[in-house]
Amino acid sequence: MSDQLFESMLARLLVEPTFLEACIADPVAATRQYQMDPGLSRAFRSVDFARIRKFSGFIGKIQHNFLWDNFPASRQLLAHHGKELQVFADYRVTQLSTHIKSASRQQKIESFVAFLKRKVPELRIAGLDETLRHEHTMWSLLDASRSQVPCADHVRNDSISSMAWNRMQRLVPQVNGLLRVLWFRCDPKALVAEIESGVFRRHLIEDEHVLAYWLDSMHRQVRILAIDPLTGLFLTKINGVRSLRSIISAIRHGSLSEVKPVAFREIIETIQQNQVIRFDSSDRERSCA
Repeated sequence: MSDQLFESMLARLLVEPTFLEACIADPVAATRQYQMDPGLSRAFRSVDFARIRKFSGFIGKIQHNFLWDNFPASRQLLAHHGKELQVFADYRVTQLSTHIKSASRQQKIESFVAFLKRKVPELRIAGLDETLRHEHTMWSLLDASRSQVPCADHVRNDSISSMAWNRMQRLVPQVNGLLRVLWFRCDPKALVAEIESGVFRRHLIEDEHVLAYWLDSMHRQVRILAIDPLTGLFLTKINGVRSLRSIISAIRHGSLSEVKPVAFREIIETIQQNQVIRFDSSDRERSCA
């Protein structure tokens, strides 16, 4: 009977991470519900709970093998710094929760990535934030491409380079496909290339990069465009309702009031030439909230 109870308690440590954490903190209090003789109690208290926690993390890691096709550089960073098992052990409470066990693979990926993003400051791994956000953005857009409908070919996307400025400002831009704009402390593409070649930075050299991740729905591929901060801000304001005039006004209303409206013309023409945006077939300015 004592052997069976001991084995069942050991098994519980692996499937109930809250029980494991309680035993690490205070094994006597955590096992008070059990009727153990002194010998069994001593045997259980002598268990290496930290080692079991690592093993639990290893199980969690194996059960998340589906992550690594899309997040290889993030995984290499965790492994290089010896943090993989710690991260998955910490995640076990969430992983074994009812709503995650019944979730789809996409939902499980989103759940783990959200958890890891919250852990980034604690882990203090140079480049992990940039690498994870880059890989997550690529994955989420490619995943979305499966359900994206290509843009209708009747919408006008004629060149606006010769259009009068007053008329141009009445146009309502829309993104062709899906777009994400991210600010980084360094070039994430170069960082990922280094990691994949086995080079790991101890510190980041601050060098701001703004990247537009554009899902080209016509060709179902993600294009990454290096842009300046003002262009990045402009792109984040496009919602398919605001006119160019409204977008420019919103940007200049803040700390960029010194930027002349006409300075946005080059930005607008460039991103349209890159086919990132299109304009409605009507020039009429829509009302916006």
